[in-house]
Amino acid sequence: LFNKGRTRELGLSAALFLLAAVFLSASGSGWGAIACGVAFVLAVWRLKTLWISVPVAVVTGIVIAVNYHRLSWPAQLFSTNSLMYRVELWRKTFGLPEWSWFTGLGLGDWSPYLGNNVNVHNGYIQLYSDTGLLGALALVAAAVVFVRVSLRIMKSRARGVWYCIGIGLTGGFLGGAAASVFEVATYGTFWNPELHYISIPLLWIMAAIFVVSYSRLQANSQYPRYKIT
Repeated sequence: LFNKGRTRELGLSAALFLLAAVFLSASGSGWGAIACGVAFVLAVWRLKTLWISVPVAVVTGIVIAVNYHRLSWPAQLFSTNSLMYRVELWRKTFGLPEWSWFTGLGLGDWSPYLGNNVNVHNGYIQLYSDTGLLGALALVAAAVVFVRVSLRIMKSRARGVWYCIGIGLTGGFLGGAAASVFEVATYGTFWNPELHYISIPLLWIMAAIFVVSYSRLQANSQYPRYKIT
């Protein structure tokens, strides 16, 4: 997608760093997120790539299922015990005594009830338990805005670095949305020795760059003679 050497090298370096981090973490949800993001970017580049990426995903799933008990790595990446632990954690979260469908539990208030877990291992349940109905409605509104902006970026007449950044971030958000079914990347907790609940700003940084890429593309589309970089 990138047509400039330096930008291409920077993107490739970042991709390799991400792949190394996911490989070392042995995270099945991380590999799933990468697969979703890469499939989207390739589909935007060439829609026909879906004829390759979709069968590859299906075959990979079949290979993992067939060799799940024959090899060691499938069980490490896609642990059934880890999945059942997450499901039980989700169930307990909705059954906590302080639970309220309107207000949730409050920031980090689920932790004392659930054995000091780092998070509930589901970004959507985490948001709902922290902020209640208002947080859930805000997420829906953000998803609607994201879809609208993403479609406008894909339909933009302008091309260049900002177009590639917008497409890449869209793929990143889609991958993150898939991984959020099993992980939480926006909040974290640690004890030293008391509970500290922290916000991880990566999502907001990505959202800010996403908005900038959209606004630059809109400006370039309206004034094609004056390329805005």
